[in-house]
Amino acid sequence: MTSDETLDKLSHIEWRMKWKNLLKEAALQLKMKQKEVMAHERELAKELKAKEQAHKRQECEEKKQWEVEEHKQKAQEKAAERAKKAAEKAAEKEAAKVVKVAEKKATKAQKAARKMAGGAGKAPKHARQKQGVKIMDLASESESEVDISEIESESGSVGQTVPISPPLAPPTLDPITTEPINVFTNDLG
Repeated sequence: MTSDETLDKLSHIEWRMKWKNLLKEAALQLKMKQKEVMAHERELAKELKAKEQAHKRQECEEKKQWEVEEHKQKAQEKAAERAKKAAEKAAEKEAAKVVKVAEKKATKAQKAARKMAGGAGKAPKHARQKQGVKIMDLASESESEVDISEIESESGSVGQTVPISPPLAPPTLDPITTEPINVFTNDLG
């Protein structure tokens, strides 16, 4: 081998060594860059995961808040419905009381009208004892005068004639107050 060939081989070996060193260095730098990129990707993934978890937490909180508000609203609606039913029930009771009072007033008015019409009902016991006369149903009588001698008497006032007015129609009742109305004057009476 000549010296030129040896020099060529040496230069070639040097050249190969330089390239090997360069490639090793490049491989090390490439690995370091890959590690940096992977670390950065992991950080990004952690941030993304944290954002997703925060978003999920916020959605859960909003859903819970909505459920709580919906529950409160339903409870308020139920309470309002119960109050409405209670008010209706109270109104029904009040209406029933008003009806009972109206019925009592109407029966009192009818009794008063019967008494005014000629005593279709029985007179009180003390009134019968004062007069000493048994009260008969005068509404069925067609005569305008009745001879007391025909009626049994306990007091001894026999033979007197007593004028009796014909029975009157029951008075017209006011629909609101259920009191008798004087139809001739349109006044409550």
